[in-house]
Amino acid sequence: MKIDKKKMSLNSQQAMKQLLVISVFMFCVSLAHGQSGRKIDIEFQGINDSVLYLVHYYGNSNTLADTAFRERSGRYSFQGRALLPEGVYILVDESKSRSYLEFLIGDNQRFRIKTDTADIYGNLSFSRSPMNTQFREYTQYVVAQRNKANEIRVRRDYIIDSGEEEIHQEKIRELEAKLEKIDEEVRGRQQEVIDRDPNSMVAVLLRLQLEPQHPFDLKNGTREDTINAYRYTRDHFWDAVDLTDERNVRTPLFHQKLNNYLSGMVVQHPDSIILYGEKLIAKTVSAPDLFRFVVWHTINMTERSNVMGMDKAFVHFASEYYLSGKAWWISDAVKNRVAERVRRLERILIGAVAPELQMWDTNRVTTSLHRTQAEYLILYFWDYDCGHCRRITPELRDFYHEMREYGVEVFAVCTKTDLDKWKEHIVKYELDWINVNGGYSINRYDTLYDIMATPIIFLLDRDKKILAKRLDVRQLRNFITQDIEQRRNRDGVKRED
Repeated sequence: MKIDKKKMSLNSQQAMKQLLVISVFMFCVSLAHGQSGRKIDIEFQGINDSVLYLVHYYGNSNTLADTAFRERSGRYSFQGRALLPEGVYILVDESKSRSYLEFLIGDNQRFRIKTDTADIYGNLSFSRSPMNTQFREYTQYVVAQRNKANEIRVRRDYIIDSGEEEIHQEKIRELEAKLEKIDEEVRGRQQEVIDRDPNSMVAVLLRLQLEPQHPFDLKNGTREDTINAYRYTRDHFWDAVDLTDERNVRTPLFHQKLNNYLSGMVVQHPDSIILYGEKLIAKTVSAPDLFRFVVWHTINMTERSNVMGMDKAFVHFASEYYLSGKAWWISDAVKNRVAERVRRLERILIGAVAPELQMWDTNRVTTSLHRTQAEYLILYFWDYDCGHCRRITPELRDFYHEMREYGVEVFAVCTKTDLDKWKEHIVKYELDWINVNGGYSINRYDTLYDIMATPIIFLLDRDKKILAKRLDVRQLRNFITQDIEQRRNRDGVKRED
């Protein structure tokens, strides 16, 4: 058989070409797959850290996201196949004690950061990250506008402080008009950046900074205008923010806005916190990370609050989310601790009937709290060795003597069990109210009333319902005198009717 070498050569060349095409195609596919991951290169002159950490915000805390070791070139590279969750990130030194800089991570996670220790933000530049470049330009603009506004405020305040405000009213109005113009320009620039790319991480950040602009004239308006402006701002506080977007929680601004809303914008009354807290939480249900943070923040805030009666809100939110199983993230240990806290507090919420106490008096006769007759019954937990109690007890005694004619009585529970010392202090301070000793009791007063320190004061009405709690003597005086005055007014209206 005769072999055509020329034809064979042509077939070989075609096969090689096909193989080359396939190889190039496979390389491109491989390269494309590589591009889908993250590769954030850091060129940071002046540092010698063996490792750098990348963390992102989670509300008011931080979460470790990635680690990069120093390369021979002195550079660092955060890389991997998976994308990082979008948000505001912090570059942290090897000791985890110093934050070098903050930047944004969006859907494009293949870019380079370059800076140096001489001026980290001043010499900061980004390659292949238009979003970070844009945000840096925006922040520089805002800083420049803020500096300009500060200069104007200094000039305005100088005129006011000089005592020549009346003479220079026109000048003051001119300066305030300039401040308003700067404010309008900044808001306009914010909206312009948002509209340019409404789905970007920059837009998420800027929306968190937007505040509702109410239509009421507060300079020349009435008290009703002020109230309406407040209500408008409260009701439209979250209009600009997409509460289904998880990225909000990975910024430092969301926690600030949430705290401003619940601690400042909403009236600090448990019923108001429950109403507006629930409305807010309902909007985050489809965003698990956001839902988790808002629930945690609300429960934590209400548990730590110093506002009287806010434990009602804590009991509500803890029961609704932690104890119901909706908070999938908490451990059994945390759930059990919260359950015990709820059990303790729900017995002594304002409006609840105070738990019964039966204790020995100075004659070792069992005395009942519920059988004690009084228009206002002050339940006072104290300790004769407590320095604070030594100051409060004489104040409370004097107030008792002053208000006794209005039906005020004191049921004083001593938390120390030495009967002789207890009686000595009763004589020393001339305590002629109802004295009982908590160590000789049918009930566990400390568990029933959540007593972990002294002094503690509860105020009960004639039916032993809790009117107020954890007051000092001044607050107690104000509460009782105001309640007496309100009763008089009600009685007067009834007599007129």
